[in-house]
Amino acid sequence: MARRSHPFYSDWGRELQLRFLDRFLKGQQDRMEGVAPVKLAIRHGREHTWRDAATWPLPETDWRELYLGAGTLLWDRPLAGAVRYPASFDLAPVDEPLELTGPVTLRLWISADVDDADVMVRLQHIDVGGEPIPAVGPQGQPMPMAIGWLRASHRELDPERSEPYRPWHPHRSSQPLKPGEPTLLEIEIWPTSITLAPGERLRLELVCDDDDLAPLVHNHPADRRPADAITIHFGAAHASHLLVPVIPD
Repeated sequence: MARRSHPFYSDWGRELQLRFLDRFLKGQQDRMEGVAPVKLAIRHGREHTWRDAATWPLPETDWRELYLGAGTLLWDRPLAGAVRYPASFDLAPVDEPLELTGPVTLRLWISADVDDADVMVRLQHIDVGGEPIPAVGPQGQPMPMAIGWLRASHRELDPERSEPYRPWHPHRSSQPLKPGEPTLLEIEIWPTSITLAPGERLRLELVCDDDDLAPLVHNHPADRRPADAITIHFGAAHASHLLVPVIPD
C-alpha cells in the first residue's frame, strides 16, 4: 500500500489541486465542474480503490452499535460484566464482506481507582491468519486502521457541535473521576475505511501508551495519566460500544 500522501504527488492529484486553487483563489468558476466534493480511498486489505461521493459522512451509512463483551465485539448487547484495562475486543470472523467507511465513536463506561486517566484507542483489521493488516502512516510506518484518544477528565461534550458519530470536546474544564463510580466517555476515533473479507475480523484495542506510533506519541513524564487503574464495564446499564459506519453492499 502506498503512503497516504502519495495521491497528492500523483499526476491526477496535482491536476485536481490546481483546479481547486484556480476555482477558489482565482475565481475560475468552471474549474471544479464535474468534480465530486468527496473522494474516498476504500481499503480492501492492503489495497484500495477510489470512490467519489456527494456528502460526508456517506448518506447511505447504516450506523450500528458493536457492543463490547468479555474480549469480544458483538452486534447484540451482552450480559453485564467488566474487564481490566488494557484490553482488546474481537469481532467474530465475518461470513461476507463488511465495509466500514466513515467516522467512528467509542462510548466507553469506565470506573477507576484514580481521579483521571488517558484512554488510547486503536482499530485493527485482522486477516484470516490472525495478523493485523496495517495502514500506512505519514512517514511510511505501519499504523492501526484508526486511532483515538481522550483524557477522562476532559470528557465534557459541546452539545451544539457534537454529532452521534463525532463527539465534540471543548476542553474548557477538568472533571475529575470519582473513584469507583462508572462514568461514560465518548471518544472520537478518526474516520477510516476498512473492508473485511470473509474470514477477517475487526479488533478494538484499548492500550496504555502509543510510544510505538512515533512521532504521534503522548509520553511526557510530567503529563501522563495511568490507564492501568481502569475497569471497563459492558452490558446492561453500562453498554460500552462502538458506533460504526456500515456501508450497504
